[in-house]
Amino acid sequence: MRKRSSGLDEEDLSGLIGKVYDCAIDPTRWGSTLDRIRTLLNCANAAIGVTDMDARSVRFQKNRGN
Repeated sequence: MRKRSSGLDEEDLSGLIGKVYDCAIDPTRWGSTLDRIRTLLNCANAAIGVTDMDARSVRFQKNRGN
């Protein structure tokens, strides 16, 4: 399997992209997806958020890690 410059092989990257698409359909999956990102990239924390800049409010936020 060929490694990418990020250190992820093509199979891991493809699986991760699929998980992100699944989260668009079912946002409750973000927790496990962020955990997978942490595992694959060997990170302590992962987060995603959406901010409404006009209303100056957080529309969505999910964090995982230490």
